[in-house]
Amino acid sequence: MAKEEVIKKEEKEEQIDSPLRSGMSDNVKGAIIAVVVLLIIGFFVILLVLGENDNRKGGSVAEEHNLNASDYSEALTEFYDYFNSEDRKVIVFASTQCGYCVAQKPYVEAIGKKYGVDYLYIDYLELNSENGEVDIVIEELGISGATPTTVIVEDGEIIGSWEGYLDGQEYFEQLVKYDLISEDKKYDLEDNITDIDYEKFEELLDDSSVSAIFINTPYCGLCTTEKLALNDFVAEHKVKVYELNSSVLSEDEFKEFTEGLGKWGYTSEAYEENTENVEVPLLLFVKNGKIIDYTTGYVDGETDLEDLFEDAGLLD
Repeated sequence: MAKEEVIKKEEKEEQIDSPLRSGMSDNVKGAIIAVVVLLIIGFFVILLVLGENDNRKGGSVAEEHNLNASDYSEALTEFYDYFNSEDRKVIVFASTQCGYCVAQKPYVEAIGKKYGVDYLYIDYLELNSENGEVDIVIEELGISGATPTTVIVEDGEIIGSWEGYLDGQEYFEQLVKYDLISEDKKYDLEDNITDIDYEKFEELLDDSSVSAIFINTPYCGLCTTEKLALNDFVAEHKVKVYELNSSVLSEDEFKEFTEGLGKWGYTSEAYEENTENVEVPLLLFVKNGKIIDYTTGYVDGETDLEDLFEDAGLLD
């Protein structure tokens, strides 16, 4: 084969093996390279966004604790469902062993039901502490771990939070602040029961007509639940109920009240052993210096309340 033919064959092979060197213009070459670079950059951007979404959507903290989703307790799974929800929601970090939590829970439930606020009341005792779930929730919410703590979340983001007990009115106002309840709504869960002091209690006790008096004490969950039920009952049946909270009593008034209960007609084994052992919530029906009827503990259901008020002659 002639030398000239060999050279031509090598050039042909080079053109087949190297298309970029086959007469392609520099502009075309540059465009192809730019597209390839953009594709590579786009690929890494997508990976970065997905990674950020994973972190935002919860789970990254759990992974840092070497915990997979398949190992979550039911409570932690429910927590992440709320935490990652696209809608704004309320998460209450609490405990059944916390008196303030127990007292606040009825308000959380009643407000949630009445005003359509979606909330999760998470008892940290239901989390699996052995695999670090309590720490995971605390870290995800960015809280100290104090109970109760309320956190407002939306789409995996913390919108706001506060620590400590709030009564119904205060809790309602916080939810309005974070746009969970419309500003045109009015708090009306406890407007129907009349607060009294000890002097007024004595007047009602000695009156010749029957009075219903609700004895309450601060941070009593059952008391709050009973009060909310009584509030609705009063609104429906147009009866009068008074509330005496032990927090308004002086030391002398408290002693006089607790010791006087026995003389007025209150009896129980615990009370007979110690006159300060008065079970609350306590609903008294009083007349002419006597307790004509009473019930202790939470009265379950409107029918039972109707029976009590009918027996006391306060319902037509």
